Amino acid sequence: MKKTPALLISAILLFIPLIQVQANDRNNFIDETQIQNIYNKYSEHLDSKYFAEQDTWLFAAPTYGYKEWTFAYTPRNLMSFATFYKYKAIDGDTLAIEKIDKSINMAINWQKIDDRKIYSFDGAIANFLIVRMIEQVPDSLTYKEIENFNLFINYHLPKALEADDTENRAALAAVYWFYCAKYLENNGFEITDDIYKKIDEKMQKSMNETISKDFLYRENNQQDFSLHYHVLQAYLMSIYGDWTKNLGTVVSAREMTKNFRHLTFNNGLLETSFGKRPTGANAQTYLMAGLLSKRFKYLDYSIYWQYLSDDTFFSDLENPNRLEWHSTYLENKNIFHDDYSFANIAELALSADLFTNFSTAAMPEKIDNQGIYNYSTFWIHNNSDQIVFINRRSDEIKKIKLIGSGKQTASF
Repeated sequence: MKKTPALLISAILLFIPLIQVQANDRNNFIDETQIQNIYNKYSEHLDSKYFAEQDTWLFAAPTYGYKEWTFAYTPRNLMSFATFYKYKAIDGDTLAIEKIDKSINMAINWQKIDDRKIYSFDGAIANFLIVRMIEQVPDSLTYKEIENFNLFINYHLPKALEADDTENRAALAAVYWFYCAKYLENNGFEITDDIYKKIDEKMQKSMNETISKDFLYRENNQQDFSLHYHVLQAYLMSIYGDWTKNLGTVVSAREMTKNFRHLTFNNGLLETSFGKRPTGANAQTYLMAGLLSKRFKYLDYSIYWQYLSDDTFFSDLENPNRLEWHSTYLENKNIFHDDYSFANIAELALSADLFTNFSTAAMPEKIDNQGIYNYSTFWIHNNSDQIVFINRRSDEIKKIKLIGSGKQTASF
């Protein structure tokens, strides 16, 4: 009898619910309104950190080398903070429109002064956000300014794709430049097959460098695991695979989704201490985890989003409107970071129409993922509120349990 190809089986499984859970009453749905609420609340904080004479903001990401407080001046930082004013600008807030306008022009000018700022994943993100503002806040630039920006990006795109981005940075560059290339194509520019080939080479390079044979994200020559970047890589691959109709990329993202769910406590909590950097939880990870679970038809996808609706990531008492990320692991020092990257993650979801077609059925209350998961490069025992993770490539063992009403973790 002729065997069914494994890839065909994988394709079929993409459209079958991967788990069946008894549905209970649950309303942890997320929609664009909740993203709007997060944007607007953080913009209130940013208003208190805005320096009009320099047309920029102050922010902090201490463990990445940014002291409290540091001026935002790179194109990516400027556009990330400006994006949080998007919904206010759409509603006609003139000050919000002005801040977006100034940030776009500053970001473009910085790139003109030093075009190296374009040739990296940072440049891809910055220009993606400029494109998103042009599309959604038409008053942010004049027609002539938009025309000049389009010419500017069209000229630099081939050179930007030559940048030597590595690991997950290459995947970031691929996805954000792909969107920019499609934007240019939709506005009358000829984007050659060679451009899309170079974009795809970046994605394939990233996947080859970071994804183990059992679908775990690994940095530094496939040694170090990072839960946050595992979720990010799966998210990028899922979107890119859908956009390019590359089934293999989508299947890999599905397998990576399955693996981070193995490392999820049954209340949806994700603990980054299972891997290397960063040492904290953030809103963008829970947004991506929920969207990936929804994409691959897990019925409990909304459980991740409870952390986006109860001010979990507005917990800096000195700055209560500050969208931040922080450690949930008891032994880590609680150092707040500005979660400015939430903007480009959320905008990517919005641009990919991931906030559409949500189920209105009752949702499960917990994630049903208990079990022992034995793979060639890692081993996991998930006991609902206790997880053991063994990294077989580094002989590292992590044993972590839920404490503090299920919102903190500690070793056991």
